[in-house]
Amino acid sequence: MPSQLAHLFFAADALGSALPRGAFHTVTAYKGALGLGAQGPDIFLHNRRSKPSGLRYGARLHRAGYGTVLAEAAAAAAAAGADPLGETAAYLYAFATHAALDRYLHPYINYRAGRRERGRPETALLGPMHAYLERLIDTALLSARLGVAPCDARFHAYFDVGSQLPQPIASALAVAFEAEIPSARRDGLLYERIANGYRDARSYYAWAHRDLPAARRAAALSAGPLADRMRRLAILHPEAVPLGLDVLNLRRRVWRDPCPSGRKRRTESVPQLYAEALDHAVPVVRALFSLLNRGSEAYAKTAAEPNHPTHTPLRPGSTAPSALRVRTLVGDSDLSDHYNRPSRCSKHYSNPLPLYRILERQLLEILETAELTQRGQPSERSAGRATTPHERS
Repeated sequence: MPSQLAHLFFAADALGSALPRGAFHTVTAYKGALGLGAQGPDIFLHNRRSKPSGLRYGARLHRAGYGTVLAEAAAAAAAAGADPLGETAAYLYAFATHAALDRYLHPYINYRAGRRERGRPETALLGPMHAYLERLIDTALLSARLGVAPCDARFHAYFDVGSQLPQPIASALAVAFEAEIPSARRDGLLYERIANGYRDARSYYAWAHRDLPAARRAAALSAGPLADRMRRLAILHPEAVPLGLDVLNLRRRVWRDPCPSGRKRRTESVPQLYAEALDHAVPVVRALFSLLNRGSEAYAKTAAEPNHPTHTPLRPGSTAPSALRVRTLVGDSDLSDHYNRPSRCSKHYSNPLPLYRILERQLLEILETAELTQRGQPSERSAGRATTPHERS
């Protein structure tokens, strides 16, 4: 999953291209709902300190059913009379963009981050590198887009809709989960899991964005072995992309699709993949906007006709046959690539960037600075000029 800033930027770009100008400005005023919706099911993967956890639903939506969940949530919101320019709509428009960015960026991220593989002890150190590469990409995009470093940007307000997830959003998600996931229909703790997922994600985003230098120090100085500290540091944005590290593949170096059935040799940069994903996401947002404006019974008439070539009835429990077009545009395949396979592929190829060495060096620098500060001596790093985000490749 691309990290939170990439998803936030992507949602804003998709909505800017898909919605009428007045609607865009009205909807994006709900910045907490916009940023939170852009995270999609990732909110159930962060922190997870509150029990019962919603991890099962976050993992499930990354494997299958994203299009149906979005369509069912939108149908439920429309049936409840949601304002198409209100907070719930803002959340759903942004939620609609998450799958496209995941699917288009994941093959590159999986190839360049590597993964831990059973039976191959030399890959044991690669576990946190997926998250770390995503945050390096965030940092590069932030520098290119706004010319600032993560420590100078305060984004936590973009993931905060208050101490509790608004009831209309929580209800729409619960109805959608029950429609798509059989176990959710038997889950007496479903609403509590959704509430806990938001609360824990909100806590994580505040920790990661309100005072990033303090969070990085706390991660580096936390208890436990070095590997645990690196894992905690990997989920925080670095100060800058190290000089010479081409995380966006702007040099167009060849990389291979991790799955053998995909296009094996590729050269796309991250900005190219981002643009391709945007082409996919914009029609989804437009379809969702029409659905919420016209109500759950009137939209996409032709696509809902039994003789139409794209006709596939929504699953039992759906109250919105008009949401068919939204579901069809998004699709229900997993979020690891955009090939619409019936099942997840087995990843074969990777050529990781030297992320482990870079992260380890950053951790040791923080520890050195802390030790010298405790002794009352300035470190070589703090006395010299820090690398700026503009010094990336």
